[in-house]
Amino acid sequence: MNARDPLFTRRTSFGLVPLLAVLGLAGALFAAAGVGPAPPAGRIGVVDLEQVMTRSSAGRELAAHLAAFQAQVERDLVPLSERCRAIRERIIEMRSEGDEKQLLELESSFKEALGIMQDIQQAKLREGEQMRDAGLAEIERSLEPVYARLIDGGAYDLILDRGAVLGCAPQVDLTGEVLRLLEE
Repeated sequence: MNARDPLFTRRTSFGLVPLLAVLGLAGALFAAAGVGPAPPAGRIGVVDLEQVMTRSSAGRELAAHLAAFQAQVERDLVPLSERCRAIRERIIEMRSEGDEKQLLELESSFKEALGIMQDIQQAKLREGEQMRDAGLAEIERSLEPVYARLIDGGAYDLILDRGAVLGCAPQVDLTGEVLRLLEE
């Protein structure tokens, strides 16, 4: 088709007038409704929450508390671990002696002691996870006023976790500022 083809001219002129009318009408409606161009983009900041958790005083305290808990659990398990080791050594000795009845009793004692130790380990693992989760939740709650201060002050319109962002320029990284405000 070219511009001299009557069908082309009819299609173009027929389609152009209604299109212009629709666009004009839409513009008038948007203006009457107070809808205008989109507001300028707001400032976005990014915070590396992992760094905040590890570098803040509350995060360091939580890490120390969890390390002390883990050390205590390990100390508490030493007697059970030694008992299991001693029973296992006795089982090895009994195999060479050939006393089947005593060997079965030792194997039963070993399984029981090992089961108790594993139960304690699982319970302490759950307890440690609950302590960690509660500590992290407390740190996150303490960050809420910091974020509110940055947003309400007009400095930022949106603050994102660095873990949810694929990439960002260094000037949008608020981690240092958030740490400073958190420690105030």
